[in-house]
Amino acid sequence: MTCLRIKRKSPANKSDSRQNFVYFGSRDGAVYSLRASDGALAWRFTPLPSRVICVYEELESAWPVSGTVLLKDGLVYFAAGRNSFLDGGIFVYALDMKTGEVRHQRRMYGPFGEDGFQILMSMGIDGFKADVPVDGGTCVYFKQQAFQPDLTPMERTAVTNRHLIPNPGFLESIPQHRTFWTLDTVTHYDIPTGKGGVHGDILVVDGNRFIEVRGYTPARQTPFDPRVSGYALYCGIAGEKDPAPAGALATGSNAANAAKAKRRACGRFRSR
Repeated sequence: MTCLRIKRKSPANKSDSRQNFVYFGSRDGAVYSLRASDGALAWRFTPLPSRVICVYEELESAWPVSGTVLLKDGLVYFAAGRNSFLDGGIFVYALDMKTGEVRHQRRMYGPFGEDGFQILMSMGIDGFKADVPVDGGTCVYFKQQAFQPDLTPMERTAVTNRHLIPNPGFLESIPQHRTFWTLDTVTHYDIPTGKGGVHGDILVVDGNRFIEVRGYTPARQTPFDPRVSGYALYCGIAGEKDPAPAGALATGSNAANAAKAKRRACGRFRSR
């Protein structure tokens, strides 16, 4: 369970001009707003029926709100569910921050082909998982799926801006050779992502600039021992040319190569 604390100012009501609230989702399938000063419940929103299942030896809702919520333009955005192919799909909501009332909602189920199976694309798959929402400025992302502010889903081909996508989800803490964080418009499988520009075990983004920690190269099977090989720290600008192979990268600066490289190794370190 994760939460977010904000300070809200209301010039129309001086007695309520400064209030602190905590907003969070829970695996019981509800979203909460608490008054931070004393923990009093401001509102609780339970969008779906009370259906409990056993997950990792614990009871939780069939539609958990397992990531944090996103506060944007006076609304609380979140997704309930696991992925768009299970238990009737993912249910996406935008609630009024003050009252908890529903402003927008959307159910995302599938997509399924005529044969009843998921629709495959080139080295990828349609559909998405519920995860921590990302503010895209003019849209809201749940992994590769983009929504307009009123939760109208955007077609995959309409998404042209690269954004941060962790293919296992933001909440997965253990990387391996099939997982990666990247900057892209869709979620590709591991092999094409491993040949692309950005595919760290974890990364941070500022516009099209990024810094990533890389150990595993996304592939079906890539031997990697961090105790021997260590991790590489890269920084660069998404969309530029690929750098030299990792073995040829040095910690020193080279202005000519840096201008052409898609990213540059900032250093290497070994895990302990």
